Amino acid sequence: MNKPNCIAASQEVKTEVERVEYLASPSSLIRLLWSKKAPLARHELEWVGSLGETAAIELSQVADTVEGIGNLIINDEDSGALQSKDAVARLLYSISNQISVLSEIVYITGDANALLKLAGGSDRG
Repeated sequence: MNKPNCIAASQEVKTEVERVEYLASPSSLIRLLWSKKAPLARHELEWVGSLGETAAIELSQVADTVEGIGNLIINDEDSGALQSKDAVARLLYSISNQISVLSEIVYITGDANALLKLAGGSDRG
């Protein structure tokens, strides 16, 4: 009887972690969990496939927020809001994180829709 190869399993996990760049971020978590997915039922794939619409709405809201921030900054004469490097950096990191999460949702939406097509067709994209 062969023992499980713990080194190979460890290397497999390390390789997977490296593939998602081992960033401590929600988008990395989404990518890692999706890559480990068990076979999903058709209704589950359809639900995941529908998340692209939600991501599009969220991305539009992020764009509106960024535009509003730009307008506030360009018109700010006296308040000093968002004038420190730290405040601007925190804001930009937050926006970047939101966009990363939404892009992962778009990525898995495409995967789910492709799996649906392979499984016999879908009404979605």
